[in-house]
Amino acid sequence: MHIVMRPMDNVYLDGMIGAYRTRYGNKTVDKNDFVRGLLSAMKANEVVGILMDTNMTPPQGIFVDFFGIPACTANGLARIALRTDAAVVPGFTIWDPALGKYRLRFDPAVDLVRTGEARCGYQGQHAEIHVDH
Repeated sequence: MHIVMRPMDNVYLDGMIGAYRTRYGNKTVDKNDFVRGLLSAMKANEVVGILMDTNMTPPQGIFVDFFGIPACTANGLARIALRTDAAVVPGFTIWDPALGKYRLRFDPAVDLVRTGEARCGYQGQHAEIHVDH
């Protein structure tokens, strides 16, 4: 899986975290060149991932409603979805007390809605991506 990452400010910490992130075959894509990196991975029929929990600032991000609170999030996911029509599948890590570890949960692919503006939203069981055109 190719995952978009922002390099850590501390080069030593960045090297250590990068080693953990790529330990089992994942590849990192620098957020400053994520479009080219993700599109080339997708063209090679490889899986890509974008972590959406990072607080952004305009113009890198756009404000969306997040459970009633305006939050600035990346709009690159919407742009990639528009350009490629690729499935966007939300994934989460959830603590499982019975197993004593985190497990992955993937929800159904979100709806791609062409409305004339780029924004992403996730509200419980309902997710949608709104993209330009």
